[in-house]
Amino acid sequence: MAAFEEFAENGYLLASTNSIMKKADVSKGLIFHYFKNKKNLYLECAESVVNNIFDRVKISLYSEDDFFNVFYMAAINKINFLYENPLAAKFLADLFSQRVMDTLPEVSKFYSKGLGNIFNLLYPKFDESVLKDNIDKEQAFTFTFKIINSYADSHFRDSNGNYILTNERADSFLKDMKLIESFIKYGVYK
Repeated sequence: MAAFEEFAENGYLLASTNSIMKKADVSKGLIFHYFKNKKNLYLECAESVVNNIFDRVKISLYSEDDFFNVFYMAAINKINFLYENPLAAKFLADLFSQRVMDTLPEVSKFYSKGLGNIFNLLYPKFDESVLKDNIDKEQAFTFTFKIINSYADSHFRDSNGNYILTNERADSFLKDMKLIESFIKYGVYK
């Protein structure tokens, strides 16, 4: 917990293993014995945060059958988790910041893993029976998934690529999710 707090409060680049050692009341040698270096400790914390968010998102699968409702509830559950866990929100903002992603190429693994897990959970909820005859389920799902995730990035990242969670951004994203659903289900032509 001491490492997680240090990384959340100061970010990877400014976090101090000396501070972690003092907060955890352990020797620096013990930290390096188990994690080898600051990067591995950070990545271990990242794995924990991503898994906790994924566990919260999975709840959505059991409450809804409609794909768009499941996706919407998954977004709400993720946002609520981050509001309930402000250190996790700060950590996640640092984890997916451009400066950390540039410094630690391994971070993209967590981003891809998270998206892949959500993709695999949501795909079975995408009802092929509502699609036009000439529409491939996998292509339609992938297209929809990518659009929604692209919108999420545009709502929760600033012009520098840093992840930011605010009520306004969350409300705007959830509103746009409903608009995307309408466009995909009903089209944009008269």
